[in-house]
Amino acid sequence: MQAHVKWFVEYDITKPPMPIGEVLNGMFVQMFLVSVVGVYLFFLADRYIYEGGYLAEFDKKLKLFDNLAKAIMRAAAGIFFLSLFIWYLVYGTTFFLTPELKTSAGYVPWIHLLMALSVLSCRTTPITGIGIFFMYVAAALDYGIFHVLDYMIFLGIGYYLMTANSNSKSLIKSGFVVLFACTGLTLIWASVEKFAYPEWTNPLFEKTPQMLMGMSAKRFMMVSGFIEIFATFI
Repeated sequence: MQAHVKWFVEYDITKPPMPIGEVLNGMFVQMFLVSVVGVYLFFLADRYIYEGGYLAEFDKKLKLFDNLAKAIMRAAAGIFFLSLFIWYLVYGTTFFLTPELKTSAGYVPWIHLLMALSVLSCRTTPITGIGIFFMYVAAALDYGIFHVLDYMIFLGIGYYLMTANSNSKSLIKSGFVVLFACTGLTLIWASVEKFAYPEWTNPLFEKTPQMLMGMSAKRFMMVSGFIEIFATFI
């Protein structure tokens, strides 16, 4: 949510983060220990199930859907970038990858359209992946690398689309590995921002206090951060 909160409220990335001494308080230590225990228990359960072969047959059946995964990723990418192009046609504004990464560069929406059309064929799908890398770098040049660290998942998607239709099994496998890794890094970085800049979300809490579910804003942000870390390692 921390990356996404930039879409809805004002933020200032030049403001110093919360001092480390204020982050590493008793609540942080408690949640860290709970997360470590939770991840370890999940690991033990995972190893037990894997070594016992309890889900081996189910895993074989899931592998039959590998090609479906490619289709889903291509379709999602096509819809996403076509939506960005339509946004430009309707509102006359555009952005690189996410709403706060605005740009006035006239070529951007047309590259979005090219990326959307490229997923229609397996042969041209890598163009979409290359386009994602291009947009990421362009956004980094305009907004700084610190800002776009929120969106490392796009690098994983781009690499996946570049390798998904390869004839090399190792390249195809690397596409999944990089996608999973970038997704995890995105979650971890989002949690770090929750710890370092919890005040960014305060305006959103003021508008929708029900989001807190009875917790204080400080506790909610801490819990949210550790949930993302926990999700990364399971």
